Amino acid sequence: MANIFDIARIAGVSTSTVSLAMRNSSKLNEATRLRVQAVAARLNYKPSRIARSLVQKRTNAIGVILPSSANPIYVETSALIEKAAFASGYDTFACFIEEDPLRERRFLEKIYEQQFDGLILVPAYPDVNRDSYASLAASRLPIVIRDEIEWLAGVDSVAVDMEQGGYDAVKHLLALGHTRIACVTTMLAAGRKLGRLKGYRKALAEMGIAFDETLVRPCGTNLDDGRKVTKEILAMKDRPSAIFLQCDLLAMGAFSAVRQAGLKIPDDISLVGFDDISFAPYLESPLTTVAHPKEKVAAALVKTLAHRIQNKEAAARHIVITPQLIVRKSSARPRDFSSQPKQGVRRPQPCRQ
Repeated sequence: MANIFDIARIAGVSTSTVSLAMRNSSKLNEATRLRVQAVAARLNYKPSRIARSLVQKRTNAIGVILPSSANPIYVETSALIEKAAFASGYDTFACFIEEDPLRERRFLEKIYEQQFDGLILVPAYPDVNRDSYASLAASRLPIVIRDEIEWLAGVDSVAVDMEQGGYDAVKHLLALGHTRIACVTTMLAAGRKLGRLKGYRKALAEMGIAFDETLVRPCGTNLDDGRKVTKEILAMKDRPSAIFLQCDLLAMGAFSAVRQAGLKIPDDISLVGFDDISFAPYLESPLTTVAHPKEKVAAALVKTLAHRIQNKEAAARHIVITPQLIVRKSSARPRDFSSQPKQGVRRPQPCRQ
């Protein structure tokens, strides 16, 4: 296979001239550039990406760290980041920590050894691995985090307004007439998820409904966790008429529990999820959910990282993207909804989308 030295010998120029010619540099006169390129074409020469990266100190490759390959939201996010990065001239190399804090720490500490121009990080255990996060943030590696972490204020971030999403979800259920609404939270990156719980509480308070801690149920993040926690909720003496689950994967598990209990969605209980994964519209009762604007988030992550790679001394950027409530068939008015509001509870108004 021909190399840069072969091109230089046949064209009668230096290797640096060959390099300039292959980059279409304006530093060469046109006759020389065309002569060198003609020799390169005849020898079927392909510039070495590794050699070019050594000269430019760039690889046009970015790393992506995500919490889990079992949750469709992260797989879909990874694919959209790859698409946006490719359109911007970058290759991506994604790794999933599979909800293992030790695995996350190892990836964070090993990332320096990889020849990446930058890193997109979807955090899972920032509090557990605080030192590793802080060390990475203090390094010269360009980073953008898909969320805001208060103690990493100097790092670029792209976040979804989780509080607004939680508020919209619960306001929708209140507008349908539900006043006893369970909220299923996840243990993964609990700090990041609190925004959804804040939105839940805000919507209840707005309608004069007292917050009931027994209706907030933390659990894991897989399908069976969603099934188990929903089974517990359905067994409550004063069963809620609706459940807000803080990710769609848990909502999919909830469908199984409702079926096993001999109940129907939304006739007996309404469900609202969060993420709008690709499966959501295709469940037996298409899932009402708060949609992550995944394409917008992916595009913003790549654009922000590309800016940081080019401008390492620029001030940190913090972008917040508003989610959107998608109303489908899994939420409806409760069967016992009265035309009169309960005493002390203001009648919620329908959400305007």
